Amino acid sequence: WFAYFRTLTGVDADALTRAGYIDLTASGERDLDAAARIVALKDQLRSISPSTVADYQARWVDQGPCIDDVAKFCDMVEQRLRASIESELERLAQVDRSELETATHRNFADGRRSVFIGRKEALRQIAEYVGPSAASSRPLILYGEGGSGKSAIMAEGAARARDMLPDAIIVERYIGATPVSTNAAELARGIVNEIARLLDRPLLPAHASEDDVLTAFVGRLTQATGAPPLVLFIDALDQLALEWLSNAINWLPVRLAVGCRLVLSARGEQELVDYEL
Repeated sequence: WFAYFRTLTGVDADALTRAGYIDLTASGERDLDAAARIVALKDQLRSISPSTVADYQARWVDQGPCIDDVAKFCDMVEQRLRASIESELERLAQVDRSELETATHRNFADGRRSVFIGRKEALRQIAEYVGPSAASSRPLILYGEGGSGKSAIMAEGAARARDMLPDAIIVERYIGATPVSTNAAELARGIVNEIARLLDRPLLPAHASEDDVLTAFVGRLTQATGAPPLVLFIDALDQLALEWLSNAINWLPVRLAVGCRLVLSARGEQELVDYEL
């Protein structure tokens, strides 16, 4: 955010009062309390983010600020916004694509969890499934109609899994939250790379084929590696491109390795019979 504090020059308090630039009380006196609160607000904003606060002056001409000074103010705003946008674009250009994908999904989850309430039974089942004493080797599937809150449950379930399993690798994806997530190969690439990054292992080569990516993905979920436990949340399978959803059995394992848990969600009509417990 940015804040701009203007000082008008070449004008007295009476003229500013007549022009409506000074707050007055009901009796017509200058509102000193309001003036003090404005000063306090400006001081607070300066202390929070000095680099985004700027001062500028405008001359008073006839009945208002000089139009030339207003134009200079607009130029200053444009320059500061341009510099901020260019700086952010430069920063994003330096971020690994898979890291950006991970951050976007985490931000999506935070938004869904921010107003979460209830759903105790669904969360209990997720906690029981991902818990250290669970023995299931098949995925857990959360069914629900569109708009019924599946994403919020998945986000809250993932957050609680992190608290319950501090040494585990918890990965969450919300299909449709990013354009590439509707493609199973790109979805799998991001997941494999996130796991590799957390284990300080090599990432997939940028030129890896779809087959290589999906093979690596299946391997992570089905082959015991001695690594920390892995819990993977994939929300909204129904948002996958049709060709990937219809062939899910070819890239989404039915049987999981020891220490691996896979929590899926889908619309009620998308019954994934092959995956049911």
